[in-house]
Amino acid sequence: MSIPIPSRQLFIDGEWREPIKRNRLPIINPSTEETIGEIPAATAEDVEAAVSAARRALKRNKGRDWAATSGAHRARYLRA
Repeated sequence: MSIPIPSRQLFIDGEWREPIKRNRLPIINPSTEETIGEIPAATAEDVEAAVSAARRALKRNKGRDWAATSGAHRARYLRA
C-alpha cells in the first residue's frame, strides 16, 4: 500500500518557496524501496537566503530578546 506524501517547499523569510535550483530529493520507503514523495534539496544559496532573512528579522526585533521568549510564544511562529 502506498501513502502519498505531499511535495514540500522551503520556508524562508516568511514564505514557502521552491529551492533556487529547483532540485528535489526522493523520499524512499525503506521496507519497499518505493519512492513515496520528495523534499526540496536546499543549496548553499538557499541557506544564505535563510540566514539573511534571519539576520534581518533579528534587526527588526529592536532589542527584544528571542532567547527570553517563551516556548509557547515561539511555537506560534513555528506553526505559521
